[in-house]
Amino acid sequence: AQYMMGENCNYMKPYMLIQEMVREGVFGDVFYTEGEYIHDCRDLLYKTPWRREYVYEKRGVTYGTHSLGPILNWMEGDRVESVCCAGSGRHNRDLKGKEMAGDDVAVMLCKTVKGHLIKIRTDFASPHPYSLNFTLQGTNAAYEGSHFSKNQDDIDFIWINEESEKGRWDSLSKYEEKYTPKLWRDIDEKARTSGHGGSDVAIMTDFIDSLYEGRTVPIDIYKSLDMTLPGLVSQESILENGVWLPVPDPREW
Repeated sequence: AQYMMGENCNYMKPYMLIQEMVREGVFGDVFYTEGEYIHDCRDLLYKTPWRREYVYEKRGVTYGTHSLGPILNWMEGDRVESVCCAGSGRHNRDLKGKEMAGDDVAVMLCKTVKGHLIKIRTDFASPHPYSLNFTLQGTNAAYEGSHFSKNQDDIDFIWINEESEKGRWDSLSKYEEKYTPKLWRDIDEKARTSGHGGSDVAIMTDFIDSLYEGRTVPIDIYKSLDMTLPGLVSQESILENGVWLPVPDPREW
């Protein structure tokens, strides 16, 4: 049996394109990233009660893998070594007026083994349109991306030193032809418009291909824990007034 974590954000086309550009050296040395997952899910609390206990009643980053997954792909060969976390307090209630114990906004700072810095923000209870936001900064290029619900266009901007116009962002689409990974090139048009922008098909395709080809699954148990453990430790940090705490390396267990 093979285990693979189904983190579909890792397979969204813009984030895989950025991963290819990082691998090709376009960004130079990547040293800072941000990820924000803002999704008011209060309408789901009574349809999926588990969300209350695991997402809304706990303090800290309770759902950080949507952000950390792509980020750790961009920082390949690195992992989060320590985290600290702070919250905004609770200002919103559920849609029936019931109070919730968790913070509206949780912000986690992460230091990696290689000394890089990551900032993660989650917010699942504030009145705010769905937004999945990323920042990536390297010594030679920068990326800003925001993905929204279906009623408006996504935004993916990139700036490359000595290639982009000074002071002006380029659209990431300018580099699709050169850097789109083979996995996405092989997905037909129907798959591209399927769930989560085609990422559901992409992740299943990659998983099945890895089994047939006898290679390690793309998101194995160690990578899964690398993107999960920082959030769990953040829940301890926030209860200790934001103290920096170590994140264990599951490879040493």
